[in-house]
Parts: sequence; C-alpha cells; structure tokens
Amino acid sequence: MANIIKCLDHLLEQRNVKGAITVFKQAVQHYGEHFGNHAKLAEAYERNNQMKLAINAYQRAYDLVSSNNKSGGQAELYLESIKFVKNPINSELLNSYIGHYQSPEQTFDIERIGNRLIAKVAGRGEFAIYPKSDSLFYIPFSPIRLAFKKADKGTVEKIIMYRGEQQIDIPRVN
Repeated sequence: MANIIKCLDHLLEQRNVKGAITVFKQAVQHYGEHFGNHAKLAEAYERNNQMKLAINAYQRAYDLVSSNNKSGGQAELYLESIKFVKNPINSELLNSYIGHYQSPEQTFDIERIGNRLIAKVAGRGEFAIYPKSDSLFYIPFSPIRLAFKKADKGTVEKIIMYRGEQQIDIPRVN
C-alpha cells in the first residue's frame, strides 16, 4: 500500500491532478477501509477546486481514523483540513507567501495550488502545509512550524522555521 501512495503522490507532484483523482477513486473503491486513500483523494479534489467532494473525502478519512484508537493525530488533521476547506485563507495573503526562501541550513520554494500552500524543500520533496493561523503553518506529522514574517512595508521578508526548541530564520530571496 505504501508504494501505491508514493506513486499517487508522484502524480500530484507532477500536477496530474485529474489522473490522481482517477487513481485515488480506484484505490478508495478497492481499499475503502484505508483512511489514507480517502485523505489523498480529498487532497486531490482540493487541488482540483472540488471543495464539496474534498470535504466529503476528508470526513470519510476522519470517520475511519476515529474508529481506530491509533490515529496518531490524524483525526485532528482531517478536522482541520475540513475547517480550512470551508474557510480558506484570503487569496491575496496566500499569494504574498509565494517565493523562494533560503538560508545556509534550509531552502524552501513556496507555491500555491488552489487554496493550499505547497513547500518544496530542497532534498526532501514537496509537502502541503496547513494553516494554524493566517501566518503560521505546519507540516503534518512533523514538529516543524513555519511562520511567515512581514517587514514594515507589509511584504513577507522571511520564514521562521520552528523545529522543537530550534528557530531558524530563512530569508526570502525573490
């Protein structure tokens, strides 16, 4: 199952959202008890701006993982995703975060797909990042938090990456 998810994630990374939806639908049809399939289908729907279907798929993922006592925080992630899809962050604000951020320790490219921000991390791949607030985001199942900080002029000047007690400033370079 893990290899199937990796292949499907690759479809999303290649921006083949319609192909990903087709394959995730088949995965849900054949492995409907696996909450991860529903969550990935929801993500694909979200990227394709099919918000009602995304909400339904996130809800199904939530229902499945809630019935399993070993969810590891996934249930809360799906509830937050439903909340975010229903109440997205302002488009202008999301657009202000798009850019290239670089420090000696870390490089991020922040992109926007639909109402979701995507962090491309050098050497680590591509991750959807989820809002805790208008300026604080997190990578699911990771201790990393990303805070977008604005300069006096209102433009985003850097990301502050929080990793446990560690704080790393990652300046915007474009």
